[in-house]
Amino acid sequence: MKPSIVISAIAMDFADGTSLPPDLQSSDASPGHFSLFRLDRSAFEAHDARERRRHTIVSFRLSRLVTEVLARGGLSRDMAAGAGTGLVSGSRYGCSIVFDMHRRLARHGPKGIDAVRFAQATHNYPVSACAIEFGFKGPCTTLVSSRAAGMEALQCGLDWLNDSRCDRVIVTGFEDFGSPIDDHIRRASWSGGPVREAMVCVLLERADVATARGARGLADVTGSAALNRARGRGAGLERRVFGRDVESFGFAVSHTSEEFCDHVTPAARLDAGECIGASGLVELAQLLTRDRPLDGATIPQHWMIGACDPATGGIAAGIRLN
Repeated sequence: MKPSIVISAIAMDFADGTSLPPDLQSSDASPGHFSLFRLDRSAFEAHDARERRRHTIVSFRLSRLVTEVLARGGLSRDMAAGAGTGLVSGSRYGCSIVFDMHRRLARHGPKGIDAVRFAQATHNYPVSACAIEFGFKGPCTTLVSSRAAGMEALQCGLDWLNDSRCDRVIVTGFEDFGSPIDDHIRRASWSGGPVREAMVCVLLERADVATARGARGLADVTGSAALNRARGRGAGLERRVFGRDVESFGFAVSHTSEEFCDHVTPAARLDAGECIGASGLVELAQLLTRDRPLDGATIPQHWMIGACDPATGGIAAGIRLN
């Protein structure tokens, strides 16, 4: 029997386009005109030089969000350390330092690059650095895949908990639009509207573990399902993500086609826009923190949360608010 899984806490950094310094906002009249909003990096730049050398921008941000999500979940570092805690990340482009380092290596050769920065130039560095920093000894991995990468990371965390590989998992979805990734984004034919950097951390726990320490949880995860042309719509999908038929539900699945949307009748909708690898998790964070107005008079208890990729499909999860 699968264990019940709850979302104990959530934390997010989101480039909303209104609170950023002007030099961190940019727009480009590329095909499908849009603006590219990047997260504020001033905290990293102002940090101690020794710590700044130990971290990359992404690992620094992840470290701060892991600290925040543990605190919100009522967990100390000592309580979270050990084999009971896993960590998984998902992103579309990974860490831009990887591409930048490859470009520098091709241009200058091995003697023209910094050895420490070269060692940090791996997609798994943020997860590895934070696992070491916080003492997580459960399963840890990095996914670099599609626009639905954050939701793929969430599915990975659910699989680990269902397989009893650990007691809790911190799932993070993010995107880092540093050079040369931002150059690619500017020239890509997006559908329009702003493209935003974001990082979300979700604390998933087995319900019995959370209850044992007095944590009620923000929401229950009722199920999950792959989204594709063969199986990705209709009442069958609703039963897979909710475990049963529900009278009404909210819908927050990014990058879905009109054909897909024609087969669902949600009571409310939530769309955070183009957050690429963090899509789905951003909407989840906005829902659980109630910091985004909803398209609907009331907030349904059940929500279908997810993200799709036009080429690969996606993941949807069922959420029951507590």
